[in-house]
Amino acid sequence: MDHYTAHCIIADKGIVATIKNQHESQPRYEGEGSNETQVAQSRFGNNEYKTNQIEKNTLKSYFQSVAEVAKDYQHILVFGPTTAKKEFFNLVMDDSRFDGKTLHMENSDKLTDNQMVAFVREFYSAIK
Repeated sequence: MDHYTAHCIIADKGIVATIKNQHESQPRYEGEGSNETQVAQSRFGNNEYKTNQIEKNTLKSYFQSVAEVAKDYQHILVFGPTTAKKEFFNLVMDDSRFDGKTLHMENSDKLTDNQMVAFVREFYSAIK
């Protein structure tokens, strides 16, 4: 998992779902210049707050989409190279749908699809 893509992997089936974040890496909004300043009534029109709120809401929506898929499983392993796994973990801890479920969080490098499936298989074979 990272901030843009999450894969749902079942150890004996492989990747069963891929969820993508709808946030663009460099979105442009109407009237915005290359430095993300908004052309406004005032010559100091900066929309940094608006941009941050849009990104925050998009990321929350993405994590909720991932949680919607993950809620059906009893044992959940969240891994990846970024801090997205920790942010997702914090969101899930406040969600009553995950009460009584086992959640694991592991660090990993950027992995290919086959490496991710192998990572999940190795993790669950080691804890059995």
